[in-house]
Amino acid sequence: MFATLRHLKNKGVASVSFKQLDKFMANSDRQQFDFETFKAAFDSDPRIKNVVTNFDQDKVEFKQSEVDDLGAVDAPTGDVVGDMAARATDLSAELS
Repeated sequence: MFATLRHLKNKGVASVSFKQLDKFMANSDRQQFDFETFKAAFDSDPRIKNVVTNFDQDKVEFKQSEVDDLGAVDAPTGDVVGDMAARATDLSAELS
């Protein structure tokens, strides 16, 4: 399974449905393939985690770059620069 997933990723495929993946696996004389089979393989084979970024009941999405491993960063809210400037110029803590 890993070889098939790596091949698809290296060809530039962004995602593949489980129906398509089942056809690929059948053409390789592999077992019937579905979400449960993939989930079990994903949980047990760390190599698959290196090529797959996300999957659900319908499809598998492949990593397109190494930044896919990085989580989304929440944007700060409020006036971040203004708050930093206020802290930098607040001398009240030093005067007491």
